[in-house]
Amino acid sequence: MSRQTMIESLVRSAYRRYGYTQLDKVDCHVDRSTLVLTGELPTYHLKQVAQTIAMSLPQVAYVDNRITVPAPMSNSAVQALPQGG
Repeated sequence: MSRQTMIESLVRSAYRRYGYTQLDKVDCHVDRSTLVLTGELPTYHLKQVAQTIAMSLPQVAYVDNRITVPAPMSNSAVQALPQGG
């Protein structure tokens, strides 16, 4: 197993160990000495949690957090949605 694959596996295991099931949506790969996080999460809090857990691992020196969080729908956009069938 390569060092990069090992780090990616450690990060995924740490996400599961902390019990944040939504972090399963996060993809990670190592580019040189940087762990790159990608994917989409529903909140900025979860984005920060993903980064914090990754940085807590001694094998991870740098994190490039590219996780996106969708913009919340405004009240006017919600009101514009069609009602029922």
